[in-house]
Amino acid sequence: MPSRVVWRRVQGFIGMDALWRYRLTVCVQTGWVLCAVCLLSSCSWTLRGLDVQQAVDKPALQLVFFDPYSPMARQLQLLLTRRGWPVMPEAPWVLQLDAEQVTKRPVAVTSLGEAAQYQLQVTLLYRLSASGQVSSVPESLKAVRVFDFVRGGHLASNDEEQTLLTEMREELADRLLVRVQQMSHSAR
Repeated sequence: MPSRVVWRRVQGFIGMDALWRYRLTVCVQTGWVLCAVCLLSSCSWTLRGLDVQQAVDKPALQLVFFDPYSPMARQLQLLLTRRGWPVMPEAPWVLQLDAEQVTKRPVAVTSLGEAAQYQLQVTLLYRLSASGQVSSVPESLKAVRVFDFVRGGHLASNDEEQTLLTEMREELADRLLVRVQQMSHSAR
């Protein structure tokens, strides 16, 4: 009988040893992850879409839309809201979105003469001016993407096209806000 009790104690110690080894391994792995995060943050690396500088310089904007219900206008309003950008009727900067032009043209064709790839181009015309000044010359931003068109997958190709258009509008809105920051910074 005493040997069984001793054997169970030995088994218990072996089990505890494995548990402590597991805990030590988890602590070491967590330590490595924390070191990696500290090293990356110390070299000013940031996640995509998370710009620390944008939190500093956010001049108030007055928005004027050619079509307030256009997809580009909605995308810009969504981005401004998400980033906490001040929008007010009497602001030091006036951003006027004139028009958005979407063009789609075939880039490559199959041996049967059907389109195999299309190029999407979104051009945004806008005017940015300080309050009280009139900007008569519109500026433009462009985003271009190429996507494959599969004849049998018409629905999938349309979904891909809409996804690309949304991404392009996000990119243009982001570039537009960077432009506003540059203009407001250079005016100081």
